[in-house]
Amino acid sequence: MRRLQDWQLKSKVQDYSGNLEKQREGIDSRIDWEHANFDTKARDFDTRKHMPPEGDIVIETMSVVESNKLGWYYTSKADFIAYVWWNPKKTDLYEGYLIALQDPRFRNWFEQNILKFKEIEAETVAKGGKRWHTLSRVVPIPRFPQGILFKFIEPPGKGWGLHGNKRLDNYWKPPKGQEDD
Repeated sequence: MRRLQDWQLKSKVQDYSGNLEKQREGIDSRIDWEHANFDTKARDFDTRKHMPPEGDIVIETMSVVESNKLGWYYTSKADFIAYVWWNPKKTDLYEGYLIALQDPRFRNWFEQNILKFKEIEAETVAKGGKRWHTLSRVVPIPRFPQGILFKFIEPPGKGWGLHGNKRLDNYWKPPKGQEDD
């Protein structure tokens, strides 16, 4: 929970560790975010076989090389990237991280270290045969600065992220009665 408090986002974190009533209700803390925006990046499960054991996150720096279109790192207005892997059958999420994309600590760190990360190129072929290329940097998960990356879905059997039939959007729905009109 401490890591979430460090994120540069308009939020209020209430720590209930000393509140016996809340603890009995199974509530450790409450986070109130002021309109946080999320973008989801999903990778296929089989991409894991090419990753180092500690995992990596691919950050898109050039979306369309042929037209010099910048990637989501530069163009996304999202506060957070929900970076997830599908399970092998694409019926649920296997693992996921939140990246504090707009946090100045992350932006400064990435821009100062970008050349240290392997650059990869991917080709996309759309319906109709149109092709383009994308450039990304591969960042090993342990290399992220502390407080920038938050694991919110654990692989099955490894933690609190045993999410069954819940989908990513279920984690971010506001409580009943607090929805935007």
